[in-house]
Amino acid sequence: MRAARIAAATLGAVILTACAGEGGEVAEKPGAVSDTVGPSPATSSPAASSPAAPSDSKPTITPDGIGAAQAGRTLAEIRASLEPGWRLGEIDSFFMVDLAAIPVIHGLDTLYHLVYPADEEPADTTVPLLVVTDHPRVRTAEGVGPGTSLAEAAAAWGAPRLSYSVHDEMREYARFPRYTHAHVHFRLAPGEREFLVGRYEPGVEYGETDTYDEGGHIMMVMIELRRVGMAPAASHLPGH
Repeated sequence: MRAARIAAATLGAVILTACAGEGGEVAEKPGAVSDTVGPSPATSSPAASSPAAPSDSKPTITPDGIGAAQAGRTLAEIRASLEPGWRLGEIDSFFMVDLAAIPVIHGLDTLYHLVYPADEEPADTTVPLLVVTDHPRVRTAEGVGPGTSLAEAAAAWGAPRLSYSVHDEMREYARFPRYTHAHVHFRLAPGEREFLVGRYEPGVEYGETDTYDEGGHIMMVMIELRRVGMAPAASHLPGH
């Protein structure tokens, strides 16, 4: 099992893989480049088929997305679903290694990002690869989100299992026994420990542990928006 994970992680920044989702299949949308990609205009017409995003500044993390960014929804549909006071910002081409992102802004505050492979041109007709938040106001219904300590998250969902891979920039993730949504990923940041939250066997390329520094916390929540029949998924995420 460990060897399979390592092999998957070496396939590069983005690999073609299908992800099975709790919410069912979502049909792929064409990827024609649009001249309208980028910051939102001052006004937009809501899409009839797209429910509106929450109007407050605290969008909820769910298994299907954050705020207006929901699984299978195109960039145009996301833009049209934004309530007054929300807008899309300029594309950040260096959001993360091999990933670019469009910020979703409420007032002057970026609450979450629409993330694409860096070598893919975002278009109105394409679905973002991920929606990502590192904002402490963005939480699940249980109150878990960026800034939540592992001890607090464990109280909600049970003791976590931590993992990292040297082939994934040493990024560290946690999964919880009572939060079983495979498309949602919790990336960690250490507390008093200098590098990793977990305590791992030394010298391994891929490690898992249930022993960790409880001062560690969730740094970022990442949700896959391209589901069954849509590609690619990100090799940055555990299990890809």
